[in-house]
Amino acid sequence: MKKYIFAICLVAQSLVASAVDFEKIVNTGTWQLVKDDGVHKVKAYSREESKLRYRTFKVEATLDAPIETVLHAQLNIVNYPKWVWSAVNATVLKQVSEKEFYYRLVSRAPLIPDRDAILHTKVISYSASHPYVEIKMLGVSDFLPVQAGLVRVKAYQATIKMTPRGDQTFVEYQGYIELGDDAPTWALNNYQKLSPHLSMLGMRRLLQSSQYKNKTFSSPFIKR
Repeated sequence: MKKYIFAICLVAQSLVASAVDFEKIVNTGTWQLVKDDGVHKVKAYSREESKLRYRTFKVEATLDAPIETVLHAQLNIVNYPKWVWSAVNATVLKQVSEKEFYYRLVSRAPLIPDRDAILHTKVISYSASHPYVEIKMLGVSDFLPVQAGLVRVKAYQATIKMTPRGDQTFVEYQGYIELGDDAPTWALNNYQKLSPHLSMLGMRRLLQSSQYKNKTFSSPFIKR
């Protein structure tokens, strides 16, 4: 089963609904808990949506690092293969501003062609009136031509919220994805259950590595 799915932090422009409509769609219905990892403080959910072809997903985690550290790890795009499940390459394509950029993520998908996604990403800063950092991602499938041997992710839109809790950070990652018409429905639905949880475990491991553990970071997106 695992070999049919891949993880991606990742998102596509050709969603069934527009970005504005999507925000409304994913705020309806009831979440179903699919994984409660009490040891690692990670919970994963999925939800059926009447206006979308597949389930939406959500993962919540409490990470043992301050928000500046977690945000640094999240925005270090080239480092994604170290923690995002099945990611093999990640490259920033265009830096629009400090808070806006495009990047490309390539991920393994054994037995079906590997996938790539071009992700338009915007960061909304933490402040007294907005007490969390918010990262919004939307796929732009026509930003670059598709390379031979790859299939572009058909649809993916997601939001990551990071809320400081002392020396810890509460993370909520919610979104929707369509891998492409050649990917079986059961594979995508299982991806929704497995990938966010496994990627969050990868982030936890990264934060405990020598690259981040006991290191101090600052961020222009944190205004206390």
